[in-house]
Amino acid sequence: MHKCHPNGLKDSSAAGKTNIVDGNSNLLPIISAPSPIDNDYVYIASVNSKFPQFGNALDEEQEAEEQQPEETTYPPPVFDFGMPRNITTRTGHTAAINCRVDNLGDKSVSWIRKRDLHILTAGILTYTSDERFKQVVRTADSKDWTLHVKYAQPRDSGIYECQVNTEPKISMAFRLNVIGE
Repeated sequence: MHKCHPNGLKDSSAAGKTNIVDGNSNLLPIISAPSPIDNDYVYIASVNSKFPQFGNALDEEQEAEEQQPEETTYPPPVFDFGMPRNITTRTGHTAAINCRVDNLGDKSVSWIRKRDLHILTAGILTYTSDERFKQVVRTADSKDWTLHVKYAQPRDSGIYECQVNTEPKISMAFRLNVIGE
């Protein structure tokens, strides 16, 4: 007796013995026998050139996984809380606000003026037309991100935030006090 299954395989049964054959009369290995839950199917596995859609699909999937570049993982960035966070300078002098970040990895640092949420710098780029604000260009191995405020004025007093573009972002606030001469 032969039963056709939806997958095109034939099930040959004789005298209580079960054999699985494909459409070309090739004997295939049985992985599990019919179960009482589903008597109509025998589950087989074969990596065989007769079934290239199975073997090749797995090979292609494995090759695709092997070709994808591995993501580089870095330890998370950490602020150095030992840095001075309350900076005082005199009117007309240059104020240097230094933020030190360990484990920056592929992230970048930005300076934000909190009173108006103005982005002053991002990485090595400056985003303000006020030329008194400059991000000190740092060497590749430096952990310091220093915001310089040249010719500081009392109106420059306030909170400045050093931000790292992690998800969620992390930040550390610094207070700048500009006092008269």
